[in-house]
Amino acid sequence: MTISRRSAIAAIGSSFTFFVPDIPLFGQTLRTRYSVDTPSGQAMLSKYAQAVARMSASTMAQKDPRSWLFQWYIHALPKPKSSELARVYGSGSSTMKTIASEIWQTCQPHFSGSDPNMFLPWHRMYLLTFENIIRSVLSDATFTLPYWDYTRPGYRSIPAMFRKASSSPSGSLYRANRRTGTVNINAGDPMDKGSSGNPYGLDAMNRTVYAGTTGFCTTLDKTLHGNVHTGIGDSTNMGKIPTAANDPIFWLHHCNIDRIWAGWNKLGGVNNYAAKNFTFASPDPKGKRVVMSSTAVGDTVALGYQYDGLPAAPSSTATVSPLARSAGPRPLRSIARSERMTRLNRTETRIPLSIATNGLVSGSIAPSTSTERVYLVLTGLSANVEPGTLYDVFLGLPPSATAQEKKARYLGTFSFFGTSGEHAHGGEAGPSFDVTDRLRQLRARNLLGSDISVTILPVGSSSSEAAPMVGTVELLRQ
Repeated sequence: MTISRRSAIAAIGSSFTFFVPDIPLFGQTLRTRYSVDTPSGQAMLSKYAQAVARMSASTMAQKDPRSWLFQWYIHALPKPKSSELARVYGSGSSTMKTIASEIWQTCQPHFSGSDPNMFLPWHRMYLLTFENIIRSVLSDATFTLPYWDYTRPGYRSIPAMFRKASSSPSGSLYRANRRTGTVNINAGDPMDKGSSGNPYGLDAMNRTVYAGTTGFCTTLDKTLHGNVHTGIGDSTNMGKIPTAANDPIFWLHHCNIDRIWAGWNKLGGVNNYAAKNFTFASPDPKGKRVVMSSTAVGDTVALGYQYDGLPAAPSSTATVSPLARSAGPRPLRSIARSERMTRLNRTETRIPLSIATNGLVSGSIAPSTSTERVYLVLTGLSANVEPGTLYDVFLGLPPSATAQEKKARYLGTFSFFGTSGEHAHGGEAGPSFDVTDRLRQLRARNLLGSDISVTILPVGSSSSEAAPMVGTVELLRQ
């Protein structure tokens, strides 16, 4: 998407500011966001720790848009919005109270009336304005947010500076309420400890369209994005929407999600979503709104920044050429699905799939041609509370399966992040997995038998109060 300086200007008023990105002109250098494990990324992380300390200090009023609480509350609130507005701003009216009322708790797509396709644009706007807030707090125009690339094996432990409780200023990055137990995040355990597969891979990069059940945006949101939230935090931290943005690792996580989006665009992915305006806070402590349009944030270079490197799609799966994307995908056809809503057990849950009428032309659930793709899609996820664990999914898993059998039949991993209470995602689309290569491998080894069932295993212990439900499990051929 090509964005001009003119198209990036939003509507203004007496308490609004223009949004004009720092488009590089006449050879000006783009700002670069760095991986946290590089020297440049470490330098930016040190600056970030200083900013978090200042934004969280008692000397900065919570009503100030540059405060940590104000920025956290833009994403979501852990308490009723009305009571927090009264606590922070008092019972009377004020300009900043009005702005906070408008801006707080506007994360897409976690609230009623929100748009799932705005997940990526909204969070990009959130990062941009947060980054500008930090530049103001530090009086440092060179600051850029670092990112944590947990998609690489060996880099799935939270960066060391976030685990230092007493150091200054890095202690500002520490949160005691991260995941503990079999996976102890603050002890340096990798997030994927205990999983039978790869919960933090780049399957979404192979999706050929932006929107839809198996599209890039939904897939990235409902698998990798949610898995990282659940992998790091409990229900008082990253594992729950109202408290997620209070953990400083939240911003490095979403910086990497933004980077993956930029990488998908670089491969030829086309952003296909509506134009919608969203409001954020400027660094002005007296109160100014920043209004941005979703169609003005689809290109990082037009916004004045780039990444020091972009991810590539996994080489073993779908073709991702611009031609394939622009031609559009074939319609999805159901080949097998579950017959009823299923409550997941705290140990394992086996869900049989029934062959759809006229679903299997070739007589096998494996793809019949080299160009066909097969997806496993889960819809209608819900829970009373966040279960607090990831779930691995397998095809035709025998009872008392060995670790080797689990590895051979592993399809993907999902979480229930964002599926409980008033913060549930809008719409019914859930996680989807491209299982094409796995089905081919099983067929080649004569392991694709008549047992078309899906087994779901919790990676860790789940909350007894969660009562997680899956609406349908379906195999779709494209």
